[in-house]
Amino acid sequence: MLEAIRNFFENIVVDILPGDLILQYVDQYFIQQSELNQVLMVIGMGALAAIGLISIIKGILKKTAGLIKFLLLIAIAYYVIVVVFNIDILGMIFG
Repeated sequence: MLEAIRNFFENIVVDILPGDLILQYVDQYFIQQSELNQVLMVIGMGALAAIGLISIIKGILKKTAGLIKFLLLIAIAYYVIVVVFNIDILGMIFG
């Protein structure tokens, strides 16, 4: 098992491997693990994927927060002008 790990990292660091060979090495390493380690690896990868997804969503929301605030401000201004002051903006524009 230690030999497989050493070969895996040695080949990745020393040589540029095609994707199929990398997947083959990862598959060999995964199969050599006990069932508990396999389950823990799958759970860990799932947790890392969830954390990555959360960070992507968080980044998207940060970038769109300015646009959402702007649209909300326009909606509130429209509500105040049309409903509270009873001024028909569309009637003034198109009428």
